[in-house]
Amino acid sequence: MLLAVATCRKEVSVYALLVLGLLEAFRVLLRARDPGLPEAWAWRPAIKRLATAALGSAALFIAGLWAMGLIATPYAAPPGSTPPPLDSQRLHITGGPFAHLAHPSEDAGARSLRRGFLCGVVPQAIAPEVARL
Repeated sequence: MLLAVATCRKEVSVYALLVLGLLEAFRVLLRARDPGLPEAWAWRPAIKRLATAALGSAALFIAGLWAMGLIATPYAAPPGSTPPPLDSQRLHITGGPFAHLAHPSEDAGARSLRRGFLCGVVPQAIAPEVARL
């Protein structure tokens, strides 16, 4: 549950699931080398724990986005606007938690060029001098 709440705050917290996956993988490897270790370290219980954590976090994350959308409608700057516009010029993100979740990637695509470092994408808002090249 804490992972879902953290993900509502910062989407990069989902990397904690990768850490849990690595922990479970190491447990399974240790148990394969030493069968005397607890049965809970076998691969089936590990997959069950990891799937429960991932599915539970995803469901609670979507529920958290939905609840936050009820409290305050999410809004964002129009694509390509710099400097940030006034509150009255911002766009409301409608469509529920899935639209809210899709918005950051759509916005990043609208604000970037198709060349540069890392997969050919240079965000204009972060590196305007590189984006002009």
